[in-house]
Amino acid sequence: MIHSLEIENFKGIAARQRIDFAPLTLLFGANSAGKSTILQALLYLHELIERGVADVDRTELGGNVLELGGFARLVHKHDSERAIVLRVEFATPGRLERFGRDLTDFPFPDLEDEVESAWLELTVRFRGASAKSQPDEEADADRALARPPPFVGPLLERVVVGVNGDREPLVWLEAGVSLREGEPLHARVNLGHPIVATEASVGPGTFADADALVPLTVPHAPSDVTEAWERIAIPEAALHGAADLGGAGSGAGSGAGAGLGDGSGFGDARSLPVFAVGRSLLSALPAHREPLRVIPFGDEASGEWVRSIPPSGDEASVENNAVRHVRTFLEMVVLGTTAQLASFLRDAQYLGPLRTVPPRGFLYERAGRITSWADGLAAWDLLLADRLTLVERVNTWLRKLGADCQVVVQQLFDRSADAEELSEGHADKTVRRLLLDTGAGSLVLPSEVGAGISQLIPVIVALIGARGGLTLVEQPEIHVHPAVQVATGDLLIEATTREPSRRMLLVETHSEHLILRLLRRIRETTEKELDGAPAFSEDKLSVLYVEPSSDGVRVRRLRVDERGEFVDRWPKGFFAERMEELL
Repeated sequence: MIHSLEIENFKGIAARQRIDFAPLTLLFGANSAGKSTILQALLYLHELIERGVADVDRTELGGNVLELGGFARLVHKHDSERAIVLRVEFATPGRLERFGRDLTDFPFPDLEDEVESAWLELTVRFRGASAKSQPDEEADADRALARPPPFVGPLLERVVVGVNGDREPLVWLEAGVSLREGEPLHARVNLGHPIVATEASVGPGTFADADALVPLTVPHAPSDVTEAWERIAIPEAALHGAADLGGAGSGAGSGAGAGLGDGSGFGDARSLPVFAVGRSLLSALPAHREPLRVIPFGDEASGEWVRSIPPSGDEASVENNAVRHVRTFLEMVVLGTTAQLASFLRDAQYLGPLRTVPPRGFLYERAGRITSWADGLAAWDLLLADRLTLVERVNTWLRKLGADCQVVVQQLFDRSADAEELSEGHADKTVRRLLLDTGAGSLVLPSEVGAGISQLIPVIVALIGARGGLTLVEQPEIHVHPAVQVATGDLLIEATTREPSRRMLLVETHSEHLILRLLRRIRETTEKELDGAPAFSEDKLSVLYVEPSSDGVRVRRLRVDERGEFVDRWPKGFFAERMEELL
């Protein structure tokens, strides 16, 4: 589950905004305030992690419903000099080691058990002439050597990784200067991080109190590990200026990890070795499905300075072990955590604000038909394909919501079919079709009833029919009666509490009726007055109010107490429009 998301320079958001999630998170705010921006940031995050692509128009989850428009439309005020920053914190309940590595002599044997959560901070920036021109002599060299020019375009340029809620970064990754083929990534490891620092020593020439000359204690990994890893690392001098991990044009000065690129930001002279890592994507984040390749400093493949005397004997063995251990460490900390976030986002469902009314011909089952959750048609396909209890459960909720409608799935058959073909549901002899029973004495098509039903049914299917994961819903209340909106609050509670450890709902809404039902259930749960209604508690709810300002979109969390009352004042009054009309 995702715990929080921080967004900077993305669409209407300028200064960094933090979004704290709960199993059920509601987004409120005026039209065009920026609520959808938060949902779109999650879709963009998925593309960055899954494919490493920064210039995204259509997303996998958004389908044909949502167009992001690429980096130029996503960056705040369309200013290509700005960098988009996304920082996400999430749980890591799965395994970190994913490639079958032998951990017998791995120096951090408890790493798998000790990492319970992680955070990633991604910086996307435009690389090109507008940001940093290529020197004439470098361009001449490119032409003489028939090398391709440096990469130009939007790029996931910098990734910072941390664990267990500690703001101190554990790993930094940066793309190379040119991104030509063969140019490696640079990965800096913080060997003074609490997760790996098992020893401490007095730093050379460092003092906690200069006046009292109190020596400063420097945390570090075991001495033999630190020494071996530094032997295969890139010397700071070899990072030469512009390629320095904290240098200009690499997101320095923004978020956790700023100013740490030269290894001096902690002020305690700790070990922060930098390693060359093979790259297969145009991104600072390695592909999480591929094993890493760590290139020791001095190897010709690293593109760094080459040592005149290569290691041999025991020295070579020590360095080979260090390469293996660094590779395993980075695979666990970077790929093991990222893969879990990618899996959570990959299973997400995005239900757009306007669900498509299924046309007449669609309401017949077709094997292999590709549909999207974004327009809601995937819900109708699930109902047509249901051979278990989904239709029954959807009908139960339609009754609870007071929708006066039931889903009916008919099975039609060819008159020439024999009994065996009918009993086996032969594909060429039988077909299923979906209709609605409104209680008027005949079955009708969804297009023949009010628009609210075609908007509501995909919401019900998404909430009760999906496995655990992330579900994004825009305007579940659209076109439905206020009484149905109220009861939809219970539907959200049911979906949230069914798989609390894995399920996360993010709902963009304007419905006063919906939030009132949730607040009532919290109060009734506290006072033990549910009388058969679903239980709900304030810790499972996050209410976010999104509002525009002269400095960009702002997001504030409105806390709710155990009595179902807002601790924080609702901006401009809680749905004050109703009171104004009454008075």
